[in-house]
Amino acid sequence: MSTTLYLAAAFVGALCQELLHWYNLRHKLELKTYRALLASPGYWVVTILMLLLAPVGVLIWFYEARDSLALRDFFVCGAAFPTLIKAAASAAVAKPLQLGGAKGSVLGSYLS
Repeated sequence: MSTTLYLAAAFVGALCQELLHWYNLRHKLELKTYRALLASPGYWVVTILMLLLAPVGVLIWFYEARDSLALRDFFVCGAAFPTLIKAAASAAVAKPLQLGGAKGSVLGSYLS
């Protein structure tokens, strides 16, 4: 199979993870915090970067074994990759992350 197909499967997985994230928050979207998050350019930059980098990360991780794996493996790992990065970033900081220097910043809320 082509590398593009593996990347596409991982991208769709990452996209599904993001859609499920917002589906789970559907009853909270009227809250000020979530409205600010949706309107924040910083949030969308991080989200788009993660959607684009997750497939690359998955491909790098499985590069040598890619031909022995099914596309569903790339899909599942593409969905898991953003969650793993978010958990690693949260664990790496000793105190809650406050991007932009302001307590409760939109991007900081996303990473915490």
